[in-house]
Amino acid sequence: MYRIERLDHTQADLVVPAWIALMRDAVAHGASVGFVLPLSHAEREDYGQSIVAAIEAGNRVLLVHTAARRQGIGRELMPVATLHARVAGRTLLVLDTRSGDPSERVDRSLGYMLVGIIPGFARSPDANGYDPTSIYYQELPTE
Repeated sequence: MYRIERLDHTQADLVVPAWIALMRDAVAHGASVGFVLPLSHAEREDYGQSIVAAIEAGNRVLLVHTAARRQGIGRELMPVATLHARVAGRTLLVLDTRSGDPSERVDRSLGYMLVGIIPGFARSPDANGYDPTSIYYQELPTE
């Protein structure tokens, strides 16, 4: 069972090892998240600290562990992230994902609009070339 909860930067610092494990799983299973195999210890540690900095800045990267995929977790995460963005005063959300990845179906089903595709943008996790990236956006209603 899982639960979705919002962490501040202090709490986020406590779960850095879990985020590192999640990122390693993602890369090992072909996710294009800016890292290539093999991952050095320094890269893993830098990633963990970058997550805390991203949280402080209000940016997010959403990943679902491969063992938990196809259970609706990503579909549940997105509206929660959208709600927090609205509360923070954001009016536009922008996503990028490797073209053809399963997350594109989720993005489209949640109302994100495709802006375009950038060829050769995302480095393959196995370092064998570059893949196209799809850019999506969603405007948030202002009240």
